[in-house]
Amino acid sequence: METNSPEIASVKQLLERKLCIPPYQRPYVWNERNVQELLSDLETAIDESKKYQGEFKYRVGSIILFKNKDKGLEEIVDGQQRCITLILMAYAICKIRNKKGINAITTIEVDKHYLFTSKSILNRSSQIHIQKNYHFIEDYLSQQDESYICNLGNALDKIVEVVVISVSELNEAFQLFDSQNSRGKALEPHDLLKAYHLREMKSDEYEMEFAVTKWESIPSEEISILFKEYLFRIIAWKRGEKSKTFTDQEIDTFKGITLDKGYSYAIRALKASPIFQIGEPFISGYDFFNMVSHYLELLKVVDKKIRSMNDINDILVNPEYTNSTGFRYAKTLFKCALLCYYDKFKSLNDNAVKKFFTWAMMLRVDKQSLAQISIENYAVGSENVNNTNCINVFYKIANARLEKDILCLQVAFPDKTNNSDKWNELLNQLKNLNHKE
Repeated sequence: METNSPEIASVKQLLERKLCIPPYQRPYVWNERNVQELLSDLETAIDESKKYQGEFKYRVGSIILFKNKDKGLEEIVDGQQRCITLILMAYAICKIRNKKGINAITTIEVDKHYLFTSKSILNRSSQIHIQKNYHFIEDYLSQQDESYICNLGNALDKIVEVVVISVSELNEAFQLFDSQNSRGKALEPHDLLKAYHLREMKSDEYEMEFAVTKWESIPSEEISILFKEYLFRIIAWKRGEKSKTFTDQEIDTFKGITLDKGYSYAIRALKASPIFQIGEPFISGYDFFNMVSHYLELLKVVDKKIRSMNDINDILVNPEYTNSTGFRYAKTLFKCALLCYYDKFKSLNDNAVKKFFTWAMMLRVDKQSLAQISIENYAVGSENVNNTNCINVFYKIANARLEKDILCLQVAFPDKTNNSDKWNELLNQLKNLNHKE
């Protein structure tokens, strides 16, 4: 496959090209959150350019273009979302510049940009997202001072760059797109967090190297499970909210806070380091890697405690139960509760372990069919479902002052169950565990 050599272009140079959105492109779907992240990248570029002398450049990704010679245009094959958003930012800068009489910033002629003056964007969904994002950008920039506007315009003009790959054959463009987006495994949310926190540590190469070495020594699946099945869920349940699937759209939850913000809670988090609490602030950078190691170790302690309690462990490894997906859901719920409790009180009291186990397994007893939505309803103590117990254990733990506040929680038992014989047997085992008749 022959392609033109990639070229490095400033945002200004990119947007001065005659770009268009081809009909085979998906709609423009970026939302306010995506715009905020791009703005954050631009602000980082501005801050970094002030720290380093000389020609500092900041790259925000790559763009794949197809030269449509018949139309005299370049079609955006990959990078549409970023291109449109950058145009919206440049347009808002120019508008605010003219309104405030600010000079000496980018001269991009965005108000005459072919992408918007042609009929290139016909999709109604795209138009709605463009309008919403533009209003968001304009509102945000209107609240900034003249220095910010000038710096942002200058960044688009001279600091922020993209890698532009322009090809003459459409099939080459598609092959390039596939090679960049489809081959290999996509980055997991925890990998994105790793990259983010390493960037926050850029001033200390030794700590970066140590953090990477430590991170790479841990199986990726273990880190993925820690975030997806435990930390992310516990944070939501402690707030009394149902959790969502942990994706790259949710990584802000674990980005921490930087001290340069000057926030009081950041200073408090610094003083607390390296003591962590699930859902509580921590300092971005090295503390993130310490936190991951900390909770992986806590999970090992929890597992060891469970194995030491034979009456509970025998139930958990019973092959008649373990083939049930619902039983495995309930087991994870139990471990989440125990991890949350241990994280708060640094205690694994036998009575507490039995209480959390009984509470989690009572849901398996209650339901003939147990899906993840049932776990979510149960975890937040939903009362509009037919469960024997309606307790948000996580909220109780989060708001408890003393350990005894948790130990005195009462787990109810049904008089009888119409569930299968297998789960009737589990009910009897739970009663024996709690010395109930």
